[in-house]
Amino acid sequence: MTEKAPGYRIHNVPKTRIASNDVCSVGLKKYHVPALLEIDVTEARKKGY
Repeated sequence: MTEKAPGYRIHNVPKTRIASNDVCSVGLKKYHVPALLEIDVTEARKKGY
Protein backbone atom coordinates (compact mmCIF):
# COMPACT_ATOMS: atom_id res chain seq x y z
CA MET A 1 0.00 0.00 0.00
CA THR A 2 1.70 3.17 -1.14
CA GLU A 3 -1.18 5.60 -0.67
CA LYS A 4 -1.76 7.17 2.71
CA ALA A 5 -4.45 9.34 4.20
CA PRO A 6 -3.60 12.98 4.90
CA GLY A 7 -2.11 13.47 8.36
CA TYR A 8 -0.72 9.92 8.64
CA ARG A 9 2.86 8.71 8.32
CA ILE A 10 4.19 5.28 7.41
CA HIS A 11 7.02 3.83 9.54
CA ASN A 12 8.96 0.59 9.23
CA VAL A 13 8.61 -1.62 12.30
CA PRO A 14 11.76 -3.44 13.52
CA LYS A 15 11.53 -7.25 13.46
CA THR A 16 12.16 -7.42 17.20
CA ARG A 17 9.10 -5.25 17.81
CA ILE A 18 6.93 -7.54 15.69
CA ALA A 19 7.94 -10.56 17.79
CA SER A 20 7.07 -8.80 21.06
CA ASN A 21 3.67 -7.83 19.66
CA ASP A 22 3.03 -11.48 18.78
CA VAL A 23 3.87 -12.56 22.34
CA CYS A 24 1.57 -9.92 23.79
CA SER A 25 -1.32 -10.89 21.53
CA VAL A 26 -0.97 -14.55 22.56
CA GLY A 27 -0.86 -13.57 26.24
CA LEU A 28 -4.09 -11.61 25.93
CA LYS A 29 -5.91 -14.71 24.66
CA LYS A 30 -4.95 -16.85 27.66
CA TYR A 31 -6.95 -17.01 30.85
CA HIS A 32 -5.17 -15.83 33.98
CA VAL A 33 -6.36 -17.37 37.22
CA PRO A 34 -5.35 -15.63 40.44
CA ALA A 35 -4.56 -18.06 43.24
CA LEU A 36 -4.05 -17.92 46.98
CA LEU A 37 -1.51 -20.43 48.28
CA GLU A 38 -1.12 -21.37 51.92
CA ILE A 39 1.98 -23.26 53.04
CA ASP A 40 2.70 -24.53 56.54
CA VAL A 41 6.28 -23.52 57.38
CA THR A 42 6.17 -24.45 61.06
CA GLU A 43 8.66 -27.33 60.79
CA ALA A 44 11.03 -25.33 58.60
CA ARG A 45 11.08 -22.47 61.10
CA LYS A 46 11.78 -24.89 63.95
CA LYS A 47 14.79 -26.24 62.01
CA GLY A 48 16.06 -22.71 61.45
CA TYR A 49 15.65 -22.43 57.69
